[in-house]
Amino acid sequence: MEIERLGPDATFCFDCRVDRSCLNACCTDLHLVLTPYDVLRLRRRLALPSADFLRDHGEAIEMPQTRFPILQLQMRRSDRLCPWATGAGCTVYRDRPGACRAYPLGRTAQIGDRGQVVEQVVLQREPHCLGFDGGPQWTAARWFENQELAPYSTWADRFSALVARVRLSGRTLNEQQRASVRLALYELDRFREFIKQRQLLRQLRVARDRHRQILDDDEAALSFGFEWLALLLGGLSSDHTTRM
Repeated sequence: MEIERLGPDATFCFDCRVDRSCLNACCTDLHLVLTPYDVLRLRRRLALPSADFLRDHGEAIEMPQTRFPILQLQMRRSDRLCPWATGAGCTVYRDRPGACRAYPLGRTAQIGDRGQVVEQVVLQREPHCLGFDGGPQWTAARWFENQELAPYSTWADRFSALVARVRLSGRTLNEQQRASVRLALYELDRFREFIKQRQLLRQLRVARDRHRQILDDDEAALSFGFEWLALLLGGLSSDHTTRM
């Protein structure tokens, strides 16, 4: 693979089509990390309970040192192909993961010294990909807009910030903390039940106009999950309350 760092004004030509002979080559034998927002969109598209999605499509791994839990897409055992790749294209295309949308670009976001998001974009040229043979000319910004990447990037940046916060703390998460991360980020249906059983919104003095939204809306629940984990992993005691 050739990797080229792209500046904001750099251009490249690319066109991915289902009639190319390289179809699904980029969907084979992947080590694709699913962000919490990727899981939200895919699980909603497939109408699966979180337990079923994680069992059938997720491979749980942990980051070294911190043991922060993350999720990797489970490839088909028979041919190491993405479970949603077919000869006619991707069956979950409108809700495909952010990394798939960005391809052939790769986007990373690091948290700077002042807490700002520092973005880096690279162009990935793989020998099997024929998409570079002609096609429209793009900048990274235009490609990301065309692929509707904005919400994926926003949520990925929140995820990166949380991971960075844990890493900079120098701590290793214990089993209870790891279970809380899995619950709040990857199991929103169970997280909602947990919220109701523990009366968590009342405990944390969450504004009342957010209560119903958090219990009914996936994105609102995930947003609250990030806020709750920031408190939980920030070393605050269990009886600490704040307005959210």
